[in-house]
Amino acid sequence: MASTSFVILPKDVLLPSASSSSSSPASLPPRRFWRLPHPKTGLPAMYLPYQRAKDGSAGVLEIQNVAPEEERCWFLGEEVVSDGKLLVFTPIDPIFLLLPVLEATTASPSRFLLADHIFSTAASSAAYSLAPPFVNLASDVKQKGKEVAPPPPEGVESDDVLLLGGMEGVEKLMRRVCDVQEIAEGMAAFRLSEKLLVSYLRRKVARLSKQETFERFPSLTRGLAKDGLGDLTADGEGEVVKEEKEGKKLDDLLALKAEARLYQSLSLLKPYLSPTHFTLLSNSYAPSATTQPFPLLTKYLKSLVPVLPPMPTTTSSGGSAASAASKKRKPTQGVAKLAKVDTKGMKTMDSFFKKRVVEDKEVEGGKKGVKVKE
Repeated sequence: MASTSFVILPKDVLLPSASSSSSSPASLPPRRFWRLPHPKTGLPAMYLPYQRAKDGSAGVLEIQNVAPEEERCWFLGEEVVSDGKLLVFTPIDPIFLLLPVLEATTASPSRFLLADHIFSTAASSAAYSLAPPFVNLASDVKQKGKEVAPPPPEGVESDDVLLLGGMEGVEKLMRRVCDVQEIAEGMAAFRLSEKLLVSYLRRKVARLSKQETFERFPSLTRGLAKDGLGDLTADGEGEVVKEEKEGKKLDDLLALKAEARLYQSLSLLKPYLSPTHFTLLSNSYAPSATTQPFPLLTKYLKSLVPVLPPMPTTTSSGGSAASAASKKRKPTQGVAKLAKVDTKGMKTMDSFFKKRVVEDKEVEGGKKGVKVKE
């Protein structure tokens, strides 16, 4: 029985038809999802190839499952859909999916390989031997203690990696981040290049950090406002003028905000890059090898750290001024009441902690006894 799910799709998406036909592109099988390792975590993730409606070019959608903590349902006309999850389909740059493939095959050891060899080698590697779908994963803390399905045996090829390699224009994408050796006409070997990769990612960050593009992403502008910098909207311009009147240089403030936008834009790429690649990209923004990335922003954020209060001053008698002031404080109401209590005939507290003194004493009958002095 077919189930109903609610999904969000981009506008410019042309999905394959339900029935296969000879006119369907080989790289876009009808309704075929790809299960590939996530480029950062390596955990299985779902992707869907599609065609762009405006020009027919191939692209990839990442599928994210937005599930509420408690059970929910949808109302569709007169029907109640028990599955309250929401599937969000968002375009993803295919290069992010290609990076783990290239790194696993051409980076360690560094070597040139033909495109077909790259994907066939990756398909049979342990990194792409994913657990079967719809089973509990050992890395999922919510499923801790439950039965976990064993991974598939090594040596089994992942067809989805081969489909990624057969996507339209994949070699053109690889040329953006790879060194290329032309072997013959129509035949080339590829090797991942850190220099080309950083250059490609920096161009992506630069486009995101442009003011008109930056302001389209609420998560980015919120991150900027969280650091007290705001965005350069109409309100931000007013803030700039105000700070300039207070004696701050306008050029320095604009440079700081531009650097802050770069930093926030960089954070958008972090979920799609391995820690090694993200560190490589982040370090490329350092002015020199001995300085930290984003020096203006780093200096500004350090200035926001609260200054510790000064140490208490010492009085002439040797005690601190704080302790001398505490001696002059009025007693509390409870202490004042105890001071009025009649303590005549009562033993003092220190009497219970004195040492006992034992001495001999003559008693009647000539016998000796003991007398305890307290």
